[in-house]
Formats: sequence, C-alpha cells, structure tokens
Amino acid sequence: MVFLLFGPVFALPVFALPVFTLPVFTSPVFASPVFASPVFASPVFASCRSHPYTNALPQSCYPCSGTNKGSEMFALVNRILDWFKSLFWKEEMELTLVGLQYSGKTTFVNVIASGQFSEDMIPTVGFNMRKITKGNVTIKLWDIGGQPRFRSMWERYCRGVNAIVYMVDAADHDKIEASRNELHHLLDKPQLAGIPVLVLGNKRDLPNALDENGLIERMNLSAIQDREICCYSISCKEKGNIDITLQWLITHSKSGGTR
Repeated sequence: MVFLLFGPVFALPVFALPVFTLPVFTSPVFASPVFASPVFASPVFASCRSHPYTNALPQSCYPCSGTNKGSEMFALVNRILDWFKSLFWKEEMELTLVGLQYSGKTTFVNVIASGQFSEDMIPTVGFNMRKITKGNVTIKLWDIGGQPRFRSMWERYCRGVNAIVYMVDAADHDKIEASRNELHHLLDKPQLAGIPVLVLGNKRDLPNALDENGLIERMNLSAIQDREICCYSISCKEKGNIDITLQWLITHSKSGGTR
C-alpha cells in the first residue's frame, strides 16, 4: 500500500489493484466453415447484427464475412464488458417450450438441467415450470403439454418471454404436417409478434430423421419473416448439439422478456 501526501495534514492510501487475466473463448463451431443452403440467404436467417452466426446450421457456422478490424475490436470490448458484468450481476431469462406430445420436450428440460436422459418419461399434463442455472444466467422454463387439449394454452404462456422453443420429433414424418400447422398458428398471434423462435428437431439419432434443411423445408420456416428464427437438429439421447442450443438460449437472455 502506498500513501500520497497532501500537505502536512493528511495522507490518502492508494491500494494496488489486482490484475485480471481475461479468458479467451474458442469454439469448435467455427473450425470448419461450410456454406449453408440458399434458404439462409434470407435476412431472417442471416443477420450479422441480430445473431452471431450467418446461418442456423450447427457445427457449420462461421463469423460474418464483413468483419473488419473495427468490428473485431468492438466485439472484443463487448466480451470484456460481458465478462466483468458476469462477475457481479446475474441475468434471468424466461422461455416457453412447446410442441406436439412425445416430441421430447420434458426430456430436453431434464438433459439441460441435469445431463440425465431417461427413456421412461411421462407426458406433461398441463404445464411444468422449472428454474435452471447456467453460469450467471437463470432460466425460468415453462414446459407446456403437447396434447390437443393443452395447445390452446400455448399462446398464453408464450407472451412476453425471451424466446419460444418449439420441439419437433424429426423422426416422426407422419406428424410433421400437424407440427408445422400448430407452429404457424401459434406465431400468427399478434401478442407474440417479434419473439425469437428456436425450432429443435429432436431424435436425430434415429433412422430417417430430418436434418436442418429437411426441417426448414417441411416446417416452412422460410415463410416466417417477422422475427428471428433458428433451427437446430439435436439428440437428447446422445446429447448432440445440446451445447450450441444452450449457447443460443443464453445469448437471448438479453432480449428482455416482459411477462
């Protein structure tokens, strides 16, 4: 400790501050750039300002091609500020998880909460609410039943959330049309305008499961132009792409839900 003298009357102590070593984050997501399907040319899927990726394909994303020195420095400053913020402030976000019955919604909640997968899941009756903490973010997650009698509840629980997660059984081709119709019917509600949507095609580990391109086409996601929308193919059983799904969700903790 050092003292600065101000005349003969008093002295102010000056404390040596500790030096922080800033973490450098890297991700295998950016290791192998692969260009996406032309459907991602839509600004809904490729917006450098609204989303950190220029397409929605997992494991084949790459930084925006327009990146320059100024934007790199701006991104670095933002990361530093976010890191300092994470030391002292906690963030909360609210999500609603919907989709047809047996698509794997409750299984997904258990996997991201505890990392545990179970074949013997009981379908949700009505709704469940669970709080999950990941780093400095606390996720309040509403898991809404997918049976026909509960679908009228979806819109009510989707109001004011940070993001809507829509689960699809990518291996059940017979239910894809019904799932598509329910999604578009839900997003037509004016109270839900502008809320980001993450479509998850679950059960990618099963034969004949649709990949991202197949889901985008069969679910007609390119027709959704009034909000940010993203699509990942996941496997709750094998925990495939669960990590990048969590990254997307945590990024949207800053969207500011207002239930």
